[in-house]
Amino acid sequence: MGKYDIPASIDYVLNATGQEKLAAYFGYSLGVSAFFMGAIEHPQLNDKVEVMFGLGPTVSVAHLSNFFRFMAPFVKPYQFLQQLLGIGEVHRNDGFVHQVTRLIGETSHFGIEFGRHILFQIFGYSELYKEADVFRLAGHYPAGGSANTMAHFFQNYNSGESFLYFDYGPAENLERYGTTYPPEYNLTQVTVPVYLVHADNDPFAPNEDVAWLIPRLGNLKAAIRVDSPTFSHGDFIWSPRLAELVHLPVIDLLPSPFAYKKSVQMK
Repeated sequence: MGKYDIPASIDYVLNATGQEKLAAYFGYSLGVSAFFMGAIEHPQLNDKVEVMFGLGPTVSVAHLSNFFRFMAPFVKPYQFLQQLLGIGEVHRNDGFVHQVTRLIGETSHFGIEFGRHILFQIFGYSELYKEADVFRLAGHYPAGGSANTMAHFFQNYNSGESFLYFDYGPAENLERYGTTYPPEYNLTQVTVPVYLVHADNDPFAPNEDVAWLIPRLGNLKAAIRVDSPTFSHGDFIWSPRLAELVHLPVIDLLPSPFAYKKSVQMK
């Protein structure tokens, strides 16, 4: 996704609009790391984006604090089964496990609480949320993803504080990278201006991992801590205070031509 999809999407927007630069790229969670991969693999991408905003930046995940950390040690058996069974996609929205989970969530109060508990185990517990929004998300999440993305995520957790290329195993790593171990992405090559927005109660992007990331970026403008000690990874999606705590402060940081047009429209 970082090497192909992000650059292709940005080029598509620029071609369709006739603009030379994207006013802003907003990445959330793994959308942050995917952008960094794209900017490193395609250095010209840095000149095509005015500013990048990383919300809940999930890059190094050494201090991950949700239940995925218990799955990560089993990444090799996971990959073996994936290859043996030819599985390329996981957590499909129409998959059996998700359909059963959704059925449970729709049939009883216990089921509703069960679905909410699963979401909060993944995204972090929220103190303030609209139940309808959380349950609406449960009807669509997860919506499917690459099995290799999950494997790469687990690999990075197992590697400690780092942001590594995909580990194909010693033989294929040697063929692809020239070393038996996957190299680390050089984040200093991300030269587009970057603003990170992070939260204290975020299990996907804990403060320790954000602190690791901050000095490694090539052009970090600021790391903005959400002004709420209970704000979680999921609150970037469903918090009723999202506009107040995240959107409005970030809008003030958008490039001035965009901000100017916005203010004129508001008048």
